[in-house]
Amino acid sequence: TVTLYPDGKWTTAPGLSSGPAAAVKTKSAVITWVTDRASNSFVKYGTKSGNYGAEVGSSDQLVSHTISI
Repeated sequence: TVTLYPDGKWTTAPGLSSGPAAAVKTKSAVITWVTDRASNSFVKYGTKSGNYGAEVGSSDQLVSHTISI
């Protein structure tokens, strides 16, 4: 008797293999990181510490992530 069915969903977040790292300029930044399995790439950010209301990213499933802010 089968009691569990695969649903195609991960039950844990992907782990970091390296990063995150940031290359910061006056009005922009590039954030990079590598995960141990393919996942989407989203970064929350804001203009003040603790206030991260903006979000940018991609739903593409990647291992090596690069996001420009």
